[in-house]
Amino acid sequence: MVSKDQQPLTVKAGSGKQYTYHILGIPAFTGNQEQREHVQKLIDALRSGTYAQTTLTLRETLGGKCKHCFLGVACDVSNLGHWSSAGLVANSYFVGEYKTSATISKPVREFYGFMNSNAFEVRVIDDEFGPVVERKQMTSLNDDLVSFEDLAKILEYHLNGGLHIEASDFKLPEDVQVV
Repeated sequence: MVSKDQQPLTVKAGSGKQYTYHILGIPAFTGNQEQREHVQKLIDALRSGTYAQTTLTLRETLGGKCKHCFLGVACDVSNLGHWSSAGLVANSYFVGEYKTSATISKPVREFYGFMNSNAFEVRVIDDEFGPVVERKQMTSLNDDLVSFEDLAKILEYHLNGGLHIEASDFKLPEDVQVV
């Protein structure tokens, strides 16, 4: 049963026509203290205003200006590797033998204690095409233009025990399909 004070986290997505995600599930952090500190630094960086947001790639450089997706900020903050700026691998992040341009490599994932190369998955009620309850990767939320501030809020929930609301414990609109 959900405690009365536990409510979904509501975030806005999209540009132009905006839509809403009501987040019902965020996994609890299971990493160690050092990884917890790394995630907190990522939260701080997302809120700093230092990074402009992009989608579908870790980093984009246009006209000498860089934009990062959520995971691109994670790579940059980790300082485990380096960015390529030339040729076919431009804006790829290299850590030793690992190269990636859209998700995080194993060393970066382990640095933060994330569950997969997209960080982790959340359960949301998506009202763009539904509403419908579905699972979304953190990278998908970034690519749907959920703001860095809202992604930082999700990471805070992650660090502080997660969020666990069952659809059956939450009064959903009658037309929501649970998948």
